[in-house]
Amino acid sequence: MKKNEIVIDYSLFDELFAEICLTENYQSLKNNIAHADVSTYDHSVNVAKACYEYAISRGVKCDLRSLTRAAFLHDYYFYDWHKMPKFTFHGVKHAKTAARNAARDYGLTPKERRIIESHMYPLNLFHPPLSKEARILIKMDRQCTIGEMKSAKKKKKTV
Repeated sequence: MKKNEIVIDYSLFDELFAEICLTENYQSLKNNIAHADVSTYDHSVNVAKACYEYAISRGVKCDLRSLTRAAFLHDYYFYDWHKMPKFTFHGVKHAKTAARNAARDYGLTPKERRIIESHMYPLNLFHPPLSKEARILIKMDRQCTIGEMKSAKKKKKTV
C-alpha cells in the first residue's frame, strides 16, 4: 500500500447492493439504456460506486447510507426514454418517477427522496439540492454520464 493511500471498506456498499440490486425489479433496469450503450442498471451502479468512493476518499462527513441508496435508485424508472416521443421532458420528470418507484419498492427516508428528486438540478428548478449528499450525487451522476458518452464515442471511432 502506498503512503497516504486510502483503503475503502466496501461492506456498506456491498450490503446495499445486495438489498437493492439483486431484486427482480432492479435487475430489469438492464433492459433499458441510460446513456449511449450503457444500461440504466450499469449506470446506476457506477454512479453509486462513484458517490461512495468520492465521499470516503475525500473524508466527506455525510450520511453515506442515504447517499448510496439514493445513488442506486436515482434512475429507478422502467422505460427506455430513447424510445419515447420527443418533448416528453424525461430529464425533468424522471427523478420524481424514480423516487416514487423507489419509495414503493424499497422504502425511502425523506432525505433519500429529496436526494433522488434533486439529482437533475438545475434542469428541475423545483428540487434544488439541499444536502451534501444531493450535491455529491449530482456531481457523480454527471461525471459518470460524461464518461459513458465519451466511451461510446471512442467505440464508434474504432469501428
